Amino acid sequence: PRLQPFYFPKSPELRKKVVVHCVVFEGDEPLTFSRYKDGRKLATNRNIHVKLLSETVASLTLVEADASDIGNYTCEVYQRGRRR
Repeated sequence: PRLQPFYFPKSPELRKKVVVHCVVFEGDEPLTFSRYKDGRKLATNRNIHVKLLSETVASLTLVEADASDIGNYTCEVYQRGRRR
């Protein structure tokens, strides 16, 4: 699959909501989305929500950003045994 580039703010405004989308613009379904921060798979919790919006779009929401949320975020999409 081919992904649209996404950008996470380098310095998110503290205590504000941050939403980023992972969008696949080319690839065969079904697709599986995974999100990572600093190379580690993100676990959802009361502050981090991951939601599949459609077959080709997933969102990551930080309900209230804080300093610990600063990092390198990536999105990987799996399709029929392949990874992107």
